[in-house]
Amino acid sequence: MEGCGQHPNLQTYAILLDGLCKNLQFSEAMALFQEMEDKKLDLDIVIYNILIDGMCNAGKLTTARELFKSLPTKGLQPDVRTYNIMIKGLCKEGLLNEARQLLEKMDENWLLT
Repeated sequence: MEGCGQHPNLQTYAILLDGLCKNLQFSEAMALFQEMEDKKLDLDIVIYNILIDGMCNAGKLTTARELFKSLPTKGLQPDVRTYNIMIKGLCKEGLLNEARQLLEKMDENWLLT
């Protein structure tokens, strides 16, 4: 794409990232994510949700947690989807108390109505 003078935008990167995660190509996904950061793209919560979801679905909860906890340092706040992804991932791994705590934090942040 870049060889033809076309530069991918954030949506293009999001599609690529999602495909890599869904095909369990996590090292490639993380390399692409790093490339996005290196290019100083304005990464949004959608990009993080894709990565966190991919990691949770693959049982890579440690990486998912690290990404989730890094959001405030990136100037981002988790949205309802981010919390739902993490809660589902925690439940899938049998970490029900941690999932409940996250649900309570979500409620404290006014994301539950």
